[in-house]
Amino acid sequence: MVISSAADADLLLPPVALTGTALQVVDALFDRLLQPTIDSAGALSVAPALATRWQYTADSSAIDFTLEERARWHDGTAVTANDVQFTFVAYRDSVVGSPSRELLSVVDSVQVTGPHAVRVWLASRSARSLQVAGTEMRILPRHLLDSIPRSAWRSSAFARRPVGSGRFRFVSWQAGTRIEVAADSSNYRGRPRLDRVVWSIAPDPAAAIARIGSGDADFLENVRPDAVPALAAAPGVRLLRSPGLAYGYVQWNLLASRSETTPHPVFGDRATRVALSRIIDRAAVVKMVFDSLALPAVGPFTRWHLATAGVSESSMVREGFDTLAAARTLDSLGWTRAANGMRARGGVPLAFTLLVPASSTVRVRLATLMEPMWRAAGVNVRVESLEFPAFMARLGAGDFDAAVMALGADVEPLGIRGVWGSGAARQQGGPNFGSYRSAPFDSALALAAAERSDAGMQRAMVNAWRIILDDAPALWLFEPFTVSAVRTDITPVGIRPDAWWSQLGDWSRTSGTTR
Repeated sequence: MVISSAADADLLLPPVALTGTALQVVDALFDRLLQPTIDSAGALSVAPALATRWQYTADSSAIDFTLEERARWHDGTAVTANDVQFTFVAYRDSVVGSPSRELLSVVDSVQVTGPHAVRVWLASRSARSLQVAGTEMRILPRHLLDSIPRSAWRSSAFARRPVGSGRFRFVSWQAGTRIEVAADSSNYRGRPRLDRVVWSIAPDPAAAIARIGSGDADFLENVRPDAVPALAAAPGVRLLRSPGLAYGYVQWNLLASRSETTPHPVFGDRATRVALSRIIDRAAVVKMVFDSLALPAVGPFTRWHLATAGVSESSMVREGFDTLAAARTLDSLGWTRAANGMRARGGVPLAFTLLVPASSTVRVRLATLMEPMWRAAGVNVRVESLEFPAFMARLGAGDFDAAVMALGADVEPLGIRGVWGSGAARQQGGPNFGSYRSAPFDSALALAAAERSDAGMQRAMVNAWRIILDDAPALWLFEPFTVSAVRTDITPVGIRPDAWWSQLGDWSRTSGTTR
């Protein structure tokens, strides 16, 4: 099966893989202790993966996992409890800089209790202890990584030619072109039904869509809104529409470009950030770009999260579109209009550069629509389009003012710690590129992580959500439905809102059809 992907992977190193393509490949190659699932009612659950059995100790201070003794790394070496312990230490190491580091703080340590048995000691018991301990880590091969300094993992050969224990084996990665994996025929979880899976990188969205229509690709995760009618009518193609967990936003850099401490002259002030957000008619912008295939975003989470927490959307709404209120705020802050209509304060213009990845037509168009809205309000915005690797490099260096971003939210609500928590700031190698740091937000998440009941955790999460909404570290822009295109001879299985690829090993194509 050929998957048409808009962007290349960043790294195939599980603790730090960030892009959608990287996560898809990593999940095909590596196992977790438990497989995350969602039941018919939308509740989070788990299923066996590398661990076949698990149970809490009598005092609930730890969880015992029993590993599948038949599991093998793709080089033939047995998977053991030592690999699990090694993985936990690596994920928690700040040198590695995993976005999961904060979330895994609920685990105190991992003890090897037998060749294929581990005891996961909990820092505190919570409603999500099993979910986090079992699913947040993709287990790593100690015998291949232990000799490499963790500071060198990202640049190591392993990060580009990984060896896992999953249902697929790594074959090749041609940067910017394709990534290929093949069925692990002797895998303990059963041989995949597909012989090979290829991610074909097509940064040009039109090319990605053309590949599906022509039959050169079999699956496209996100179909552009303007391409829906054509693909719906294309022979041999069907569209899949499902709830998504993605959200798009304008990331404000709260620090001056490339600074570690100096507040940004514009975005370092919350009131200014709020005013800039209120200038944008998000409903109109989203409608123009997505038609009926997206809604304005509610925050760094989705309506699915709100629904599972039993919270109404209206109760989370903060200041909406209001150019008059935004103008009054900017005036009160000293950002006054000059004769040319543009605003400045103390001789410093109210201006910023908005980065967008050139490979994303949607994000480029969003930026193009927002720029004149800001300009009409006296804000000078310059849109800068970059190739994806350069875009990510600028974000990682803090060398930007603002950027149009898109992210897949974790189905686990506490996963927000790995993106917006203080410990996920870019200075620690995390994806919190705008360096948002909030002690109240971190504390609210810590309280949620410590709650023992689902209801208590949900109440604490709602409090955390309200804190970050009030802090306005971003302009929450769009929440798309997931519209995918698949060739009719492909049978997809287990498409989840957070990970369509979660059961890729069970996908199949009509007998006799080959690639």
